[in-house]
Amino acid sequence: MLEEVCTLKVVSRYNKPMKVHTNKVVSQDYICTKEDKDIIEKIKSQPLKKVLVHINGAFLTIELLECLFHKTAHVDGDVISAYINLIRAEEHFRNWKGGKVFLENTFISSILKHDGDNDVEQINTKQDTIQKRVDNYLKHDMIFIPINIKMSHWYLAVVNAQEREIHVLDSLSGAMHREDLKKQQISIVAGLKELKNHMWKDLQVAEWPIIEKITRPMQTDGYITSSLTD
Repeated sequence: MLEEVCTLKVVSRYNKPMKVHTNKVVSQDYICTKEDKDIIEKIKSQPLKKVLVHINGAFLTIELLECLFHKTAHVDGDVISAYINLIRAEEHFRNWKGGKVFLENTFISSILKHDGDNDVEQINTKQDTIQKRVDNYLKHDMIFIPINIKMSHWYLAVVNAQEREIHVLDSLSGAMHREDLKKQQISIVAGLKELKNHMWKDLQVAEWPIIEKITRPMQTDGYITSSLTD
């Protein structure tokens, strides 16, 4: 049965329109077809602990995928990371008109938040895993970081090195405070004093302005933001 699921998945993988190839994407484009529903039913029939998805180190069991079957469920970070890995495989998502893009996963995003809770001086940049990650960031023009609000809502932060701004794409618009973004997620970059040979003009990321790119709420609840799934 798993082979049947995989076969169906390959067939329908590229049925959804890509924004780069269309003038406008409407909600009807993402309504489940009969084929999609057949795939979902086959997936739901598998044992909860069975690993059904493996994408570049992201392993998803049926139990983790369950959140996708319920409209009001909080989408697990592992599920989002798996989707991010799929996006990384597409060349046009890694190179935008604004420059070279790095798409962060939710696991590293949580580490950034954890490290941000500490004083910069207390972090050993030679041993902490964040050092290598930031080195990689500085080779790109934009960093896309998925950020979770207390296991209730996701939004996307874009660290734009060319414009020296932090762009926020949040389907709830300005309903959330951004202090966690500035103090915990981003300021760690400015504290890494040993970084050299980078392409960024300014490392004082904590001082960059935060720009809300979505000015009107696109949803009325706190569930998964469309910024991460569109």
